[in-house]
Amino acid sequence: MAGSLTGALDFTHSFYANPGAVGFLREWQWSANYSNWISDIYNTSFLYGRRVATPLSRHTRLAVGLSYLGIPEFDNSGGFDQQVNGNHLVATAGFGQPLTFISRNLSIGANVKYFRSQLDEYKANTYVFDTGLILRTPKLGVRNLTGGLFEYFILSTGASIMNMGSPVEFISEETPLPRTYRGGIAMNIGTHRSFQLSVALDYREVRDEDGFFTVGSEISWNQFIAFRFGYSNENNLLGEYTFGTSLQFDDLLLNSIIPGRNNEIKMDLAANQSNNFFASPYQGSITHHPIGPESFDLIEPFWGAKIDSNRIRLAWQDTRDPDLYDDISYRFLLDKDSLQLARVVRIAEENQHNFVNYMDEQDFYAERQLVDNSMDMGLPGGTYYWSVVARDRDGHLRFAEMNNQKIAKFRITEPKPRIIALKFDPDEFITTDAKQGTLSIKVMNLGDRAARDIYVNLYDIISTQLAANVMTNASMNLADYALDSHNLAELLPGEITEIEVVWNTRVHGLHPIVAEVTGNDPLSLESIVYHQHSENFHTIPKGTFSTNKQIDVLEMNRKTYFIPYLGRIYFDASSDSIKKKFLTDWVIEPPLKVFAERLKNGNIKKIVLTGSIDPYSEENDSSLAYNRSRSVFDVFRQLGVDSTRIKISPEVTINRNPARTDYIRQERRFVEISTEPGWEPELFGPITVLYNDSTFNPVKFESDIKAAVPIKYAHLNLRSDIETGMSVLDLFSDKQRLKGNIYWEPLSASNIEWLGKNAAYSFVVKDSLEREFRLPETEDNVVRLDEAVTGNEKFFIVIAKFGDTESYYDFYWQNVKEQVETAIDDTTKKVQFIGHGCAIGSEQLNKKLSESRAEAFKSKLLDEVRAKNP
Repeated sequence: MAGSLTGALDFTHSFYANPGAVGFLREWQWSANYSNWISDIYNTSFLYGRRVATPLSRHTRLAVGLSYLGIPEFDNSGGFDQQVNGNHLVATAGFGQPLTFISRNLSIGANVKYFRSQLDEYKANTYVFDTGLILRTPKLGVRNLTGGLFEYFILSTGASIMNMGSPVEFISEETPLPRTYRGGIAMNIGTHRSFQLSVALDYREVRDEDGFFTVGSEISWNQFIAFRFGYSNENNLLGEYTFGTSLQFDDLLLNSIIPGRNNEIKMDLAANQSNNFFASPYQGSITHHPIGPESFDLIEPFWGAKIDSNRIRLAWQDTRDPDLYDDISYRFLLDKDSLQLARVVRIAEENQHNFVNYMDEQDFYAERQLVDNSMDMGLPGGTYYWSVVARDRDGHLRFAEMNNQKIAKFRITEPKPRIIALKFDPDEFITTDAKQGTLSIKVMNLGDRAARDIYVNLYDIISTQLAANVMTNASMNLADYALDSHNLAELLPGEITEIEVVWNTRVHGLHPIVAEVTGNDPLSLESIVYHQHSENFHTIPKGTFSTNKQIDVLEMNRKTYFIPYLGRIYFDASSDSIKKKFLTDWVIEPPLKVFAERLKNGNIKKIVLTGSIDPYSEENDSSLAYNRSRSVFDVFRQLGVDSTRIKISPEVTINRNPARTDYIRQERRFVEISTEPGWEPELFGPITVLYNDSTFNPVKFESDIKAAVPIKYAHLNLRSDIETGMSVLDLFSDKQRLKGNIYWEPLSASNIEWLGKNAAYSFVVKDSLEREFRLPETEDNVVRLDEAVTGNEKFFIVIAKFGDTESYYDFYWQNVKEQVETAIDDTTKKVQFIGHGCAIGSEQLNKKLSESRAEAFKSKLLDEVRAKNP
């Protein structure tokens, strides 16, 4: 190329002409060169360059080179002195930096060179500095302009200042450095896999010399073989023209020889034209460099990022292919399965040229062929793995990397509201309303993003069959069974909230309850169901259990007996001993005790005891009558009666009635106690005896309770509001309905502690699910246990003389008369006369005697009442 490299692109040694070209060199490269000049003077060099990442840029490139010029031994003294030799050594370090903040097509650079020169034992050295810049155009498409012959056109230009620094000093004489000003322009036009043409023009001006031009050109085919031509009008003894050729062997041609992938070896040969003074100089070199896409990084999102948005931008660094006429496309891969991407990487590493075929058979969550280096997309929540691979037109691949890995990871945070518990807390009370209890729904956000504006919906499906249809048949409208809906403005990650809903239904049985969490899809903004959960719950027992507010548990027919005392103490035949019944064993108060008390406490002055005997009982001794009176006298004295108030009559009554002997045999052995008529009511007046004819009634509770499952047992509990006593009644059942009457008998003839009190009752039901339910605790659950008097009868006993209808004492008649007169003015009262015959005889005889006595009393009383009240 005749050294026309100031504005040239993609030439390994161009940084010796313009350090700015370093910024456009390949990702890495090395080159070894050997040149033979005049008179066996030779030059060998080695160059290595690569891209390095710095804190300021990832596109910085460094290059180092070592060049050695050897001069064989020579003697120019004509034999007068010994032969000498010489050499030059140049060590170069250069850098290039594309100014991407201005334009990615502008690069600057600089070299620092250490120069050492030796001639025999004399040495000199110095440091040399170069600087330069280069500007190129992007690839310009010219397919249409060239009729399809060429695809792209690139124009570049550069300028540099070379060899700046201190002069070289040999012994005592300084030789200034050959400072050089260079300017150049280059044109590149071609097609990737066809012809390529480069033409470069340089102008060079060296200190103390005239400026000159050089021009070079290269024509190549299929990036395999190239021919070069150069011309220089520099005034020197060498030829003006140079010629060269180049062969390139990439990894496809020599894949078993060239180590690694995406690289090639290029071999160059060049020579000057022959001239009249020297043999033609020649040069050979070998270069190894990459030919695939340069390495690049994934930029965002960073590794393991959590993104709180469903809209995401994925970006990666732009990369380039160093071949001037090649193109790069990006393949973006995204999937939730990291193994899927790992297989892609493995296949690409094994055989990158089969990559496309393999990719065509895969199914990724997202895959795009792109030219740009970013991707905007909407993603639902989840963990994603992604990778970007750059591919040139030759099929060379390069995966972008992050943290030295070809697969990156990020997560789109998502709310995951989940129903973690759906429970039913049954109402404990038995009522007739629709309330069943409380449904509690626990919702937890298992995701890593707050769930906002979500709804917790509750549905009562009523039957299991309907529930199955809702879950499997999209045509079922769940909203038709809506029970409740609750809005949650925000539920933070890990937060748990509990919602309680009163469940009302009048349908007994098993109810599938469905709870769901819904919200809006952040991508489509359509309503979605985050989670759905169902449980089956049985309704609780419903119905009534009651009784009357007041119940007469005791019904009494009250009977009052006014029983008079007959002043006769009867004895057994031929006996003067007082019978026990007259002293201790009487049905009511024993007569002798009653008489004694009345004598002691009353106004009675005196009584007379008259004994009798009964000949029909074989009693003929009159002293027996006296002894009997004496026995009664002694009893009175023993009971504390003053003896002076008691007189024993000397008379003896011998009771004879031959006409009635069969009926009076047991009626004539007695002692007659008598007193004056004014004292008779006090001594022989009736004693009042109260007798209640009781009927005990149970408390009737009416029950009508229906349950969804069988009732295990029912428990009736009653408690007095005064006493601490408690009564319990357990009812066992295996049916789903408890209907009918339940009876409780709180009273008995010997246990009336509940009477007249309030009994608070409670009723508890336990079903087969071991759930307990009770009546509401209200003031209505009280029953008053009372007694009722159903009748009030008074019986006035009038002792009549045997065989006669006259009362034994006159005051009896007066008492009965007063009661009859009272009944006339009170229409609620009734008077009935019942006669009684006490003779020992037939029933027919006693009945006749009883009726005649009753009729006689009635007639006499009515006659007197009519006379008094006409």
